[in-house]
Amino acid sequence: PKVSFELDDDLTPTSAAPYVIRDSNRLVEEYMLLANVTVAERVSRVFPARAMLRRHAPPSERKLAELDAFASAHGIAVDTSSSKKLHDSLRAIAETDKDMFDLV
Repeated sequence: PKVSFELDDDLTPTSAAPYVIRDSNRLVEEYMLLANVTVAERVSRVFPARAMLRRHAPPSERKLAELDAFASAHGIAVDTSSSKKLHDSLRAIAETDKDMFDLV
């Protein structure tokens, strides 16, 4: 979980509290991702020889195995057999139980 700090005029932390992630935060994140994908697709289409796009490395097999073991131990259905299936599993958890999604 994220933590939110309150600072005084000297920028010294005076208090801390859990940062509440609202639906509006999630919506903004989704739109930012959609904008990034849209721009990347256009750049690669208009400037195919000059476009330098970032590509994520595949997930660590060790981390996927740890996630799979954690999920199994807690009775959580997570399919790590492919990126799409992992995404679909996490999306299903997020839609049914937001508290569980923050845990996973």
